[in-house]
Amino acid sequence: MRHRVQKIKLGRDKDHTTSIMRNLAISLLINEKMETTEKKAKAVASFIDRLITIGKKKDAMNAIRQLEKLLQHPNSAKKILEELVKRYEGRTSGFTSLHKVGYRKGDNAEVVQIQLV
Repeated sequence: MRHRVQKIKLGRDKDHTTSIMRNLAISLLINEKMETTEKKAKAVASFIDRLITIGKKKDAMNAIRQLEKLLQHPNSAKKILEELVKRYEGRTSGFTSLHKVGYRKGDNAEVVQIQLV
């Protein structure tokens, strides 16, 4: 049963959604802030929380394997394990924050800035 299970679709098929989430997460982890639409920012925030939690709770080798499987980018997995785990030792969640920027000119979509806390 799928009671209360929320799936993130972003109006695309599964492979495209996975690719978008992976690219947004890598960009956010490396640059530590970016601007995107509100729906995508909310979706990637939960994905980032999950990735940092994996880095905090697993032992190092299993964490590296799982993070590289999800991200497929070695520098972002390395950054999670070396920098972000130490930065967020006292936190259990809420590693990102959203700030409204305005509306995009072309399609009037609401744009937010997402950044690591």
